Amino acid sequence: MPRINHIFMVLLTGLMMSFYFHPTELRALPGYNTKIMLAVFGVAMLIYNIIRTKDYSLSKGLLYSFMIAGAFSFVNYISLIINESDDYSYANYPISALTWIMGAYGAISFIRWTHSKVTVELVVRYLAGGAAFHCILSQLIDRDDSIRNFVTSIFYIADSMEEMQRLYSFGVGLDPSGVRFAVILVLIAGVLTLSKIVKKNIGLMIFYFLCFAIISVLGNIISRTTTVGMGLGLFVFAISTGLYKFVIKVSRIKIMRVFGIMLAIGIPIVVYYYNVNPSFQDQIEYGFEGFFSLFESGEFQTSSTDELSTMWVWPQDTQTWLIGSGLFLSKSSDFTYFSDIGYCRFIFYSGLIGFTVFGLYFVYNAIHFATRYPRYRYIFFLMIVVTFVVWSKVATDIFQLYALFYAFTDEEELYASLDEEEDTKQLEPIEEESNPALMPQA
Repeated sequence: MPRINHIFMVLLTGLMMSFYFHPTELRALPGYNTKIMLAVFGVAMLIYNIIRTKDYSLSKGLLYSFMIAGAFSFVNYISLIINESDDYSYANYPISALTWIMGAYGAISFIRWTHSKVTVELVVRYLAGGAAFHCILSQLIDRDDSIRNFVTSIFYIADSMEEMQRLYSFGVGLDPSGVRFAVILVLIAGVLTLSKIVKKNIGLMIFYFLCFAIISVLGNIISRTTTVGMGLGLFVFAISTGLYKFVIKVSRIKIMRVFGIMLAIGIPIVVYYYNVNPSFQDQIEYGFEGFFSLFESGEFQTSSTDELSTMWVWPQDTQTWLIGSGLFLSKSSDFTYFSDIGYCRFIFYSGLIGFTVFGLYFVYNAIHFATRYPRYRYIFFLMIVVTFVVWSKVATDIFQLYALFYAFTDEEELYASLDEEEDTKQLEPIEEESNPALMPQA
């Protein structure tokens, strides 16, 4: 492929991955977000591949995942019936999961067309680049009215974003984006320290370090939930390099050199800009309010933690504890017990039974991919930590990440599990002969 065509495909693929992982709504097509559009495209691709390959097999891992999602939906419907509620927030969760799967199917197709293969590292590369782009764009939108007007003329941006004076990009803003940033930061730390491809490529090292720094700093300004991923990412880096022992492993010397150079350049730039730009100073103090509070008073405290401390509300009767009230504690359903906290909202919706099934759902997905990709198993285990930590702040989930990996073919899973080492060159090139997301397990 000529270089200019490849560059175009890389940019297009990056946009499609952003449309998938950070869904937004185009003003030209009101009522349809980009995730749904990609899902429609994914369905068309799936039908085409089924007709072409006559492969109707279904991944056992995906089947079991849908079975657990179905069980969660069943419990939710029982709660709605018992409580005579019409709050269907999570009652149709399998449909939501299926939409993510089909959207991932469509997004992964673009990676396959651009690179003739799909790997864990390639997926993370696009997620990292896209997140860093959105973080930078949020700053440009905040500082330049012409850029803001251009973006808002193409994409729908909720009026509440301007009213709350929070930074945003198209499809990016508030806590859900912070959760996605957290996931991406953990993935970046994983490929930086575990991928053999990255270890051999200084350019990729620099790219990932830059993305990690940009998302950690600017992402926290967008949503402080990003701190969860930053902390876990640094933990992965410290453990894998031996830095926590103050002894650097010989095999990690190259990556530590790059890390040191990036710190030597990056820290002075941030400090300088913090001191000369009052707006950026306010943003940094907001994004890292907890750390400033810890330094000044010895206590990690933010306005968000103070507000969340008032939202820990629990059921007052046994039935609600067991099967819930059928209400998701949204302002529209029950303002009296409104809460942002995921644990409270899930338990009030379908009780401990529903919450347990939903928690098991994410534990299963993480363990499944930890088994499929043993090189990255610790990263998938950390996704369990991300899930249960962010539920202490917001009710959301990270299935869109797992959906991307469910869209791999058998051959692509093999490439990814071997980290695209020389051994894989003996394998036949990937030509989409099996159906992504509808394939037998090896």
